[in-house]
Amino acid sequence: ALDGDGDRLIMVDRHGDVVDGDELLCIIARHAHSRGTLGGGVVGTLMTNFGLELAMQELGIPFVRAKVGDRYVMARMREGGFNLGGEQSGHIILSDLSTTGDGLLAALQVLAVLKESDKPMSALARQFDPVPQKLENVRFSGGKPLEDEQVKIVESSDGLLRNLNLNFGQWIFEEISSRGDGAIFAFQGHTAMAFGESVTMNLGVGDFQYQKPSAIATKINSNEELT
Repeated sequence: ALDGDGDRLIMVDRHGDVVDGDELLCIIARHAHSRGTLGGGVVGTLMTNFGLELAMQELGIPFVRAKVGDRYVMARMREGGFNLGGEQSGHIILSDLSTTGDGLLAALQVLAVLKESDKPMSALARQFDPVPQKLENVRFSGGKPLEDEQVKIVESSDGLLRNLNLNFGQWIFEEISSRGDGAIFAFQGHTAMAFGESVTMNLGVGDFQYQKPSAIATKINSNEELT
């Protein structure tokens, strides 16, 4: 399935399960890596599932994140000398073939992998365990969020959480609106806890959004549900 202008691709396997851009990126990356044609590594975005990043790490493939948007992905690809990048929404950039995202090119690339492997999409798509994610758009009405004093506590270069990397996750804080009224404050990660020899508990943490205290107070006063 392509979007209106044909630059984004989403696929569906024979069981009806949706294969999003992260999974398509993983299929193409693993295949290119095995053939020695992957240039440098893979570029994702702030919205890329952390499970894909872990899968790339396991294969020894460098993975970097760009801001959301094809121009930012392409810029990071050029900066690092990478020939593959994309977004969870299905925007896949194959810079050896095109200078921008092209859904038809991406589809042909994936179909070529299916043909060569002689496996159905249902067998190739689940190549990493997605980390739970919850993505929401939050609009600010009181100025730019990155200028808010409470936001600066975590966002500034010496803030509490800026660029904090844990052994099982990653904090993300970026402005995602060109108008300056939207931002994402997020954490993605997962880990496993073992109890004895037979019981293992997999834990997942999804994305959380920052809201100004005034917005939270308004919701409380009007008995609206907090997210």
